[in-house]
Amino acid sequence: MTYGVTLFRTPDQMLSQNELAYQHIHQQQEQLLQKQLQTCRANQYQEIEKDTDFKNYDLPLARIKKIMKADEDVRMISAEAPVIFSRAYEMFILELTLSSWNHTEENKRITLGKNDIAAGCSYQ
Repeated sequence: MTYGVTLFRTPDQMLSQNELAYQHIHQQQEQLLQKQLQTCRANQYQEIEKDTDFKNYDLPLARIKKIMKADEDVRMISAEAPVIFSRAYEMFILELTLSSWNHTEENKRITLGKNDIAAGCSYQ
């Protein structure tokens, strides 16, 4: 008397279960990354709102201004523009680094490489 219950799985069934497990883990990692990015952005916005000291810059304003003037259409640049770009670059670099490092960890590596940075660019 058989009840139609299979006690052993075929290789295809095992593979599909492994794929489902991988997809589930990957989805969890994506959700964690999105949460980290949202937290990072929120912290950056709070810092911007309370920041009143625009005299301390982490990136060289002269270099930023030089890059801006590389465009032939740009003739004059206000004093505030390089400061704002400096802050925007900092935020961009921070977010790109977070996304890239997440890709490095997903692949179980400890060295950030150009492939990770490229993958970090593809995150939203």
